[in-house]
Amino acid sequence: MTSIIKYLFVSICILLYLSSHHRHHHHVVAVSVSGGTFRPVRAPSYPLAVRTPYLSAWLPGGQNGAQLAGAWPHFWTGAYLGWAGMISVDGVVYQFLGNPAEDFVATLPSVLQYDAEFTSTSTIFRSNAGPINITVMFLTPVTPMDLILQSIPCSYMSVHVESTDQKPHQVALYADINAAWAVGNIGLDIVASYEQRKMSPSSSGQSMHVHSVSPASPTLFGEVAQQANFGSAVFATNALPGSSVQSGYRVDVRGEFIHNG
Repeated sequence: MTSIIKYLFVSICILLYLSSHHRHHHHVVAVSVSGGTFRPVRAPSYPLAVRTPYLSAWLPGGQNGAQLAGAWPHFWTGAYLGWAGMISVDGVVYQFLGNPAEDFVATLPSVLQYDAEFTSTSTIFRSNAGPINITVMFLTPVTPMDLILQSIPCSYMSVHVESTDQKPHQVALYADINAAWAVGNIGLDIVASYEQRKMSPSSSGQSMHVHSVSPASPTLFGEVAQQANFGSAVFATNALPGSSVQSGYRVDVRGEFIHNG
């Protein structure tokens, strides 16, 4: 299906059930300041999805105390990018990415971040949400032996949860992006589409939810505010049992998850 709308917020909701996990500890250099531990240091800005000049999402380190929850990611120019993440734990909803709480202040607390770490290819945030710990990893792989794969402007976000009380808990995850990823001016019209696509031609039964957004009036190799005014921003995840997708206005889509999971 294809539609032209002013603003787009894409949601992907995955239902998970927790089991206990054992954590291995490693010795690293770390800096502890108000707001948690930062490894190896507290960075001026944290890369989230950084692959090309057009795929370049950052969390400013001086914004909101370098907390992933409660602050919106930025394009490298400083422009806002809508990228929200929420988690429901036994019916209680928290925000862990971005600031969707700006529309639901009374009902949406933030997870409690206690650790932030970055390496040459990944940025990792560790937080607590009630009886679970949540680890959010942003990965931009480097594949020097596969130049075709290396040339694909793609980055990954993964979420891992574990019980802190050794008991099972019902958990649901939510993530969305907005049209700012596809156009340099949020007021411009976009084209939005969705399809469920097989992960590969040879895959058996495995598929993905794939949302795409692109400018309604693209200009080849053109830019708006340093962002590409051509091509598409693609937001995708595995089509796991129990997952669902929805497009619409942010209050409606996010509100659906907050109130109904």
